[in-house]
Amino acid sequence: MIAAALSLAAFVSVQAAQQTQADSLPTLGLEQGVERYTTASFDLELVRASQTVAALRPNGAGGFDFTPGDWLERRSANGYFHLGDVTLRLRRGGSDAWQDFSTAAQRQGQVYKAEGRFEKQIQILGQTLAQQLAQPPS
Repeated sequence: MIAAALSLAAFVSVQAAQQTQADSLPTLGLEQGVERYTTASFDLELVRASQTVAALRPNGAGGFDFTPGDWLERRSANGYFHLGDVTLRLRRGGSDAWQDFSTAAQRQGQVYKAEGRFEKQIQILGQTLAQQLAQPPS
């Protein structure tokens, strides 16, 4: 009986570790690099693939960053929210059930060919949210 319980506990532990490993696969697209922009007040870095903020530093603040930029690689998996992610909550008229859609929930591999900033953002939103929005309401 004790051996069966230990065996079950070990199995559950391995399953949880495998799930955690799968959930921690990078999906933010950091390997595609960042785009850097400088204004009179701030330095901004956008992740090229997701168009989310990688860093937002005020000029003259000694390297202070408003974002957890030093944790970016550790927070590059699904489920981590970044400045620039979009979350929608929709409900059909007459229904009490809400549906949640989020670019952070399940990122898709970002491959885009759009040239302008607005076109990139629309294409990324479309790729990321299309599968979620196509699912029937639960």
